[in-house]
Amino acid sequence: MNLGSVIFTSASVASKTSALAKTTASTDNTWKTTLKDTTKTIKTTGTVTRSGQTVSVPYTYTGSDVDQVSIVITSGDITSSDSSVLYYGKLDGATSASGTGTFTMPSGLPSGYKAYVLAEDVNDWMYTDYASSPVEISIPAQAGDTTDQKATVTFDSNGGSDVTAESVESGKTATEPVDPTREGYVFDGWYTDADCTIAYDFSSKVTEDITLYAKWAAPETKSSIDKSYTATDDLNKTTDATGAEKDEDQKNYQQSEGSTKDNFTYKAFEWTDKAAGKGKITISTKT
Repeated sequence: MNLGSVIFTSASVASKTSALAKTTASTDNTWKTTLKDTTKTIKTTGTVTRSGQTVSVPYTYTGSDVDQVSIVITSGDITSSDSSVLYYGKLDGATSASGTGTFTMPSGLPSGYKAYVLAEDVNDWMYTDYASSPVEISIPAQAGDTTDQKATVTFDSNGGSDVTAESVESGKTATEPVDPTREGYVFDGWYTDADCTIAYDFSSKVTEDITLYAKWAAPETKSSIDKSYTATDDLNKTTDATGAEKDEDQKNYQQSEGSTKDNFTYKAFEWTDKAAGKGKITISTKT
């Protein structure tokens, strides 16, 4: 199938008005598509006007099997994968191939929204719908319009330190907070699900309230022993480059990479400042 012909998807068990592109709307995960039908066209025939929240759209369409003239409002360009559907409905009074239809402007739309009309063949249940290419319309602004819709990003730290929720303008991105802390654990990122299997991408646009969950990992306890060595020093000797005897811990921890002793894993010697003859051995607890 040519995915370029897909205008949008909707849950087949709910009306498109309430379930358009909402993945939580379908209880059985059954979906239908609305495909572009090149035999259908639509255009406006005059100026789109507005009285209060009622918007009037003069239109004309061509093509057969058109059931309704639909209006779709999105958070951005309808062809963008980052856009989400904010409103879907049909123009009331649009019962013929040309005329003027009306719809009620929803409140609380974010700045930068886009509105489109389509000539649509709407079918029941799981059957595919067909529509003309969406045509953008310009809706007049009006005093009192609310265009600063906010979404709340809640951070569930899963037993860690508190993280303040963020209020984000719809269509914008959330700011990644300072990592929380939890005694005995290492923070391992924010996730979209309580089981912490799907990592959250902070470059994603927020269009509705969401909760993010902190993932925690058991720490790898590390300690280091710093000692002065020369480049030719035999790391298996029990004396350092000055000839002084190494302390007891250094004797016990002096191992080759990957070997184990008791409950420790040892990493081979590495230089921290080779010119000064400075290096270290890292010891990690076994997990």
